[in-house]
Amino acid sequence: QYLEFSSHILSCTGLHFESRNRSNLERGLRKRMSVLRLDNFPDYLDFLKCHGESRHELQKLLQYLTVGETHFFRYPSHFEALRDHLTGTGAGAKPPERIRIWSAGCSTGEEPYSIAITIMEAFPDWRTRDIKILATDINNQSIKRARDGVYSAWSMRTTEPSFQERYFDRVGQSFLIRDEVKQLVEFSHLNLSCDCYAEAYPDLKDLD
Repeated sequence: QYLEFSSHILSCTGLHFESRNRSNLERGLRKRMSVLRLDNFPDYLDFLKCHGESRHELQKLLQYLTVGETHFFRYPSHFEALRDHLTGTGAGAKPPERIRIWSAGCSTGEEPYSIAITIMEAFPDWRTRDIKILATDINNQSIKRARDGVYSAWSMRTTEPSFQERYFDRVGQSFLIRDEVKQLVEFSHLNLSCDCYAEAYPDLKDLD
């Protein structure tokens, strides 16, 4: 039964569950089965195949299968390299007026917002430039959280205090990303296993 579920999920989403991830998959399946009051895996597999799209069952299951562990400025050297490239200090680079960047699996938004902050830091005149960061993910719940832009201290654990002050508003124990950062990022649902995603999203054809 495990192989049938993993094969179906792979064909629909591109997500691959190896045997070592079996417990994670079964945990997610059991949670959805409990909600639907289904007692056995074959019945849920049939339900998933019949109602994966019509009742958004696949999306509901994905909320338990795509963990999306991330935080702001994860792997700082990546953002340093991005800044060097943008400002022309990297080999063969020159400061661009138009910038298009794609965060393909953006999860809850920490990565694309980190990219936005990196650009804002690199260019004090960022408001005069044509900047768009495309952020996509297969998990609609993650996309919603990203658009809301509300984060815990855990998401900020490697963020410089000066960045926290300039780009976030503190409300209780939460950090709210400011609107000027949000305006640089466009969030969309996207299943990367779909062959036609490039045609569906024309902006993905002209990226930096």
